[in-house]
Formats: sequence, structure tokens, C-alpha cells
Amino acid sequence: MKFRKKHFFRIVYITLFFVLSGISLNAQYFGKNKVKYRPFDFKVKSSENIELYYYIRDDSLVNSIMESAEIWRARHHKIFTDSLGNKIPLILYNHHGDFQQTGVVGGLIGTTTGGVTEGLRNRVTMPLTYSYAQTRHVLGHELVHAHQYNMMMIRDSLSLKNMANIPLWMTEGLAEYMSIGNRDAHTAMWLRDALLHDYFPAIKDLSRPKYFPYRWGQAFWAFVGGTFGEDKIFDLYLETAKIGVSDALKKVLGMPADSLSKRWKAAAVQQYDSLMQLKRKNPDGSPLVNDQNGGRLNISPSVSPDGKYFIFLSEKNIFSLDLYLAEVKTGKIIRKLSKNSRLTHIDALDLFESSGSWSPDGSKFCFTGYAHGKNKMYLASLPKGKIDEEFFVEGVPSFQNPSWSPDGKYILVSGLVQGKSDLYLVDIKTHQPKQLTHDLFAQIQPTWSPDGRYIAFATDKRSDEQNFPSLKMSIALYDTQTKKIEYLPLFPDADNLNPQFLPDGKSLLFLSDYDGFRNIYQYDFADGKIYRLTNLATGVSGITKYATAISMSKKKNDLVFCMYDNSMYMIRRLDLNWFDPVEVTRENTGDVIADILPSIRLHPSDITRKLREKPEEYLAAVDTIIEQEYKPKFKLDYISSGGIGIATGRYGTGMAGGINMLFGDMMNDNQVYVGAMLNGELQDFGGQAAYLNRKHRYSWGGSMMHYPYRYMTYEINPDVVTVNGDSLNVIRQTYNLYRIFKEQVSAFSYYPFSKFMRVEGSVSYNYYSFRLDKYHYYYTMNYPFYYLGEARERNLYAGDSFGFMDFSLAWVGDSSGFGMTAPMN
Repeated sequence: MKFRKKHFFRIVYITLFFVLSGISLNAQYFGKNKVKYRPFDFKVKSSENIELYYYIRDDSLVNSIMESAEIWRARHHKIFTDSLGNKIPLILYNHHGDFQQTGVVGGLIGTTTGGVTEGLRNRVTMPLTYSYAQTRHVLGHELVHAHQYNMMMIRDSLSLKNMANIPLWMTEGLAEYMSIGNRDAHTAMWLRDALLHDYFPAIKDLSRPKYFPYRWGQAFWAFVGGTFGEDKIFDLYLETAKIGVSDALKKVLGMPADSLSKRWKAAAVQQYDSLMQLKRKNPDGSPLVNDQNGGRLNISPSVSPDGKYFIFLSEKNIFSLDLYLAEVKTGKIIRKLSKNSRLTHIDALDLFESSGSWSPDGSKFCFTGYAHGKNKMYLASLPKGKIDEEFFVEGVPSFQNPSWSPDGKYILVSGLVQGKSDLYLVDIKTHQPKQLTHDLFAQIQPTWSPDGRYIAFATDKRSDEQNFPSLKMSIALYDTQTKKIEYLPLFPDADNLNPQFLPDGKSLLFLSDYDGFRNIYQYDFADGKIYRLTNLATGVSGITKYATAISMSKKKNDLVFCMYDNSMYMIRRLDLNWFDPVEVTRENTGDVIADILPSIRLHPSDITRKLREKPEEYLAAVDTIIEQEYKPKFKLDYISSGGIGIATGRYGTGMAGGINMLFGDMMNDNQVYVGAMLNGELQDFGGQAAYLNRKHRYSWGGSMMHYPYRYMTYEINPDVVTVNGDSLNVIRQTYNLYRIFKEQVSAFSYYPFSKFMRVEGSVSYNYYSFRLDKYHYYYTMNYPFYYLGEARERNLYAGDSFGFMDFSLAWVGDSSGFGMTAPMN
């Protein structure tokens, strides 16, 4: 093995910590780590309104992102009529594993977080995704937040504190509405389910945890925009920031929240009720996992080749999401599989939009997770679920939806490299990848035909003539012998996803929302006909529309699928031997309104119209893109003031006040904190300055501080004073004001081994000095104790100054899972 320079520094670093441990050992604090596994060499490109920070090597993709951002900026300006004073910083990461390491956002970033916009400097931070449509949506969503923060900061009557008046469903829902529009089959599914099970909310209920703010907030704004006109959106949001939701609804829309809620529900009933009458309100198939034997979130099913078992992801444990093994016939849960994953340094499972895959003999199961800032493949033996092997895929830092080849030699994945998703074949023995596709289009959710010749996958390319990614996904076949791709003639204006071959290889199952309802369809290769298998009033769906939701046995006609019903995701089984599919036409002959979010007057939605236009027609919107060198310049991130005051009294005149300032560069790799305070006289001034460097995996910093501590004692004694040459017996009251001054210079560092384990230490020099001031007050000896005068003694001896060194070292591990108030796991 080649001995690398970074290994040398790692060994030196750890050795120094253990040397220090011989001097002193002092435990620190707990908490998980945000590990920065490697530094990122950012570059900068600037357009009229966007300042893009990136390290991707494909200039054409970078320019496309810039152009999309400018188009979003122009569209959002139609609603947020105010202009942005500065360019919006857009920080782009190549994949989600890199995004989780960002220092721009404080705290840990979960696998389901698509992007973040922080309010202090209005920075948009996001990763590239596996498809153009996903990246475009996240970009549009986050840029709405940039406008929302901006409208708070540029007005004299508002500040970021006013964001507290706006509920989360309003903020996130508006970002969803302005980046998706009022046509969304996924959100419409949630509304139909609420009507079906009678839990459609009033506006006052939308802040309850039961109602997911993204989906229900989007539906609310679609109702407002379609009923009252999109010109009311800005006024309503602005007034909510000033006076709250209830008063803003009355002022802007002219009606109270209760009346508006009734009209909203009535519009939903009018739009969806007759459509749902044509669907099966009772779910197809037999139940396997629901809230009775699982949790309310049961997703990503994967069936064994023999059709006897399936593995799924569930919140059955309440405090964590885990993999479970269950029987297909009965739904009986056999065991939890992922309990051993905590021993393998898995930072997080990656199974929300990606399911796992069984080996052809059913003895192993492969799935993906995050470790060291990249996706990692894990192979677990069954039925115990012990992880036997784990490996990275060289050159493919991000991949999902593994599919084991029928001969057991390879695992097929959809890989994301430099912003482009392609199909990769990973050799089980050597772990080396072979790239199968090479283009700018998305290739996701791959699966093998039973004979191993064909690979079906979802893509945003629908024909050989297409030159730009579509906003809708369809399905294609890759021939492993000829290397040619065939694009299947499925529903033209719909999302067709999650392909699964039937055991005979003559047909293909897939999900589609072509009539506004998301159901399972079957495509027959021989005659090219399409058949509908399920006809649900809600829909077959994972947690997002891109999540895998169906899995087919390789040897039996048993289909396991995930559906949304009664505000939860449940898993059901369908035996295709006892099912009669219904033939459907490719072109929907009626008006598809099941995916339109309800409103009363159905005002023409300019937002939705523009979102559905062909994006490639607008990519010439940016006239000038300037490339710049990235320089980590410090700027003020945050300033807080405790005010200032002056008071006078028997102990003299004093002042009180304070200020805190935080400076950082664009990536927060370098941060400087400066704080100052005064509470008393000038000698009670205190201050601190600190620097933190987080550019590399190991973080280090230093601080300097001067801090005064005050305390007072009181005593009363008889005394003799001279007044006009005469001695006089008096009572002396004395207030002893002690000050302890602490000066400290310190250095600190920490090195995280993983999300759950780190070593940290510090060294400091502390110097203490003392001061005593005495305040004497004299009174006559006898009642009524007349005041005679006062005297003050300053800067008296209060003890010898001293200094000492302080060392600390800690090895910290934290893999706990939190409940409501404390660790529960």
C-alpha cells in the first residue's frame, strides 16, 4: 500500500493527542459530527443576478444551471416585485454526499434535504440531482426562499424576526407552488386521501404535524392563486409577516380563515369527488405492512427472487428508520436487519428514493448508504442481516437503486458523476465499474430482464431525436448485446417510472400518472398495448414521485407495492394470476383535472403555464457570464447588540452594553467571532475574539479573552473619625467590591473519524489578577443615624496574581437517537 502524505499527518495528529492525554484528560460535550471529508476547490461564475460557486468540471452544465437560475429569478420577480439588492450566492455541490459536508448550513443535513437557503447572507446551497427536472425544481424552490428573506430585510418595518409570524406551511408551500405550480399529481393524491378519510384540514390546522407543510402549503397557495388571482400572493405573504395569518386573510382576501377553509374544502370536493367515484376506494390487493404491524411510514419494498420474502424501510421503531425482513404471504415481520449497521460506520441509509436488491439465490441483499461523504455499497447475508462486505465504487461517488444481475456477477446502479447520471455495471469481485451510458440525460431506477439481456430504466429522454432533457420521465430499454437503447411508446405527457419485468420477460410493469392518478400499468412487448392494473382513488407512491414503490418477484407473479392511504404509506401485495388488467389508450381522451390542485374560479395560472413551457426555449436568457477566482473574503454574517445604558448612583456612574459580531467567508471555512461587553465602570469591560478554520477534515482555532468577574461583600463596624479636630464615634458601613480579571489565550482542535466518533482537545494559558475597591459610609452612633459622609479606597491589594496552563482531551462518541426531549435510543 502506498503511504500517502495525508496518512502521515493523520498519524501525527492522533499521536499528539495521546501525548497530551498523559498530562490531563477532561471529557467534553456530546453531539454528532458534521464531517468535512475533503476540501472543495470552488470556482466562481457571475451573471446579472446570480453568483455561482461550483467545482464541477463541465462548463456547459454550469452555464445551464446559471441560465436556469436567471430564468427562475425573472419568473419569481413577477410575484415578488421587489428587486434584490445583491446577487444571490448559489453554492452548488456535485452530489448529496458532498452537500452533507457543507459549512454554510449549521447542523447535520439529512438525506431527504434537497437544498437550504440561509437568511443571514441569503445563500442558496444545494446539490445536483439525478435528473434535470429534480435539479430545476430544487433550484426554483430555494430561490423563492431567497426572495422571501430579501423582502424581510429591505423593508424598514420588517426584519428576519417577522419570519416567526409566518407558519412553515406558508413559507415552504409558496416555494413549492412557485416551482411546481398548481398541477401536481403527488400533492393532489394527498388532498384526495384527506377527502376520502375525512381529515381535510381547516387553515388553522395546517401547523399540526399531521399535515406535511410542503404538500398542504402548496395546495393552499394554489387555492389562493386560482381563486383570488396570483397578484394577491405577495400581499398576503407580506401582511402575514406583519400581523399574522388570521388578520392577513381578512385584510387581503376579505374573509376570515374559517370561511376560507370551508370554501377550500368545497372546491376540493367539487373537483375530486366525482373522479374518485370511478376509482376503487378500497385498496387493491391484500395488506402486508401498515400502522398495525409497522409504522406510518413503510416504503421502498424489495421482493426476494422466489417471492417468499420482502425487505422494506419502516419507522416501526419510532425513533429511527430501519430495514425489516417480512413474509410476502402474510406480512409477518421476521426481524430488523439494520441494527448491525451502527457497527459499520454507516452515516445514513440511502433508501428514501432508492430500494435495495436481492442476489439471484436470495442469500444476500445489497443496499446503499453514506460513509465518508460518498455512497457505499453494503452486502448483507440473510436472514440475519449481518453485513459481510462493504465497498465504495471507484470513480462513482454517488449511486442509487442497485439491481443484482441474474447471473449474480454484477450489480447495476444509477451513478451520478460530475452532475450527469448514467448506468454503471459494478463487478462483485473487483468492485470496478463499467459505464454503460454516456449522455446528459437521466438514467434512474434500472432493473434487469429475467434473462439478463435487457435493462429497463427511467429517463428524461423520450426519443432519439430529443436534444434536451424533458420535465417528464419515461422508460427505455438498453440491450446489453447490441448496446442500443429503445424508448418505449408509453404515455406521452406523464411521468412513467419504476419499471419492473414480469417473470416471463414478455411484459413490463411501471407507474404512471397519465390520468392524474398514480397507478400501476403493464406494457406488453408483443402487441405494444398498455393495461391498467390498479385503479386507486389515492395512488401508488413512495415518499416522493421519484421513489421506487413497486417490486416484482423474479419467479412468481407476486407484486409488492407501496401506496398512500389514510395519511400513511402502507405496503400491499397483488397476485397477478388473479387479476384482470384493463386496456387503456396512450392518449387521454378527456381533460385531466385529477392532478390540478383545487380552487374556485380557476384563474389562469401564469406560474403553472410558464412552468410547463419547454425549458430549452429559454436558455438564452443570460447575456453575460463572467468567470472569477474564488477568494475567501470575510464578510459580516451576523451582528447583535444588547443596547447601551448609563446610570449613576451611590456607587458612582456606570455603563452597560454589549455587541457580538460573526464574520465568515462564503463557505464558512473560516469564521471570526468578536464580542465586547461593559457592565459597570471602565475596568469592567470584557471582550473575546475567536477564530475557527473548518476547511479540512480536522478543524482548529484559537481565542483570546479578557473577562471581569465582580462580587461584593458587606460589613458594618464601629469606627472613630475626626470632624473639625474632634474625634467622633460613628458607625461605618463598608461595601467591598472584588474584581477577578481572567485573561485567557487558547487553541483547540478536533478530528472526526465519522458522524458518530471524534477526538478533540485544547490547550490554554489562563492568567488571574485581582482588585479590591472599598466604599465606606459613615453614620452617627445613635438613632436616627444621620449620614455624615463617605470615602472610597481604590485598587487595594486583593491577592497575588497567578497563571497556569490547562490541557484537555476527549474521545467522544454519540450515536443516540433523540425523542421529544432527550435521547431515546
